[in-house]
Amino acid sequence: RTIKMPTPYLGLPYIAQGQAQKEIAHNEALNLLDAVVQLAVKGRTTVNPPVAPAEGERWIIPPGATGAWAGQTNKVALWKDGFWRFFTPQDGWLAFVQDVARSSTPLAAGNLSSSSRSTGPVSAWILLKRRSFAPVPR
Repeated sequence: RTIKMPTPYLGLPYIAQGQAQKEIAHNEALNLLDAVVQLAVKGRTTVNPPVAPAEGERWIIPPGATGAWAGQTNKVALWKDGFWRFFTPQDGWLAFVQDVARSSTPLAAGNLSSSSRSTGPVSAWILLKRRSFAPVPR
């Protein structure tokens, strides 16, 4: 049986039978999981990459992005090991947007969306799709 590489949903590398340096594939899979599981991003409206991002910082790239983010619209950018890595969201990914959360009502434990009425705060959670981002419905 032939193992397909990588996994279809998260793009995790498999370790092939007889593969040399298995730790490389394993560590890459851990890095990918760390990047996209329990996804919290700094923001989704910033078009210029931060000058001095913190290790592990993640952003959703909006249209019109510049610099290292140019051409990466709607992807998740991760600052890792001194450079940007980009991930294409799969249908159903959920992200917590931190800059929206700071300007909205805090979410209660276990509640995935805050009020989305025009008079209330915007949800800090967004449902990521391959080509667009939508607030989580109430």
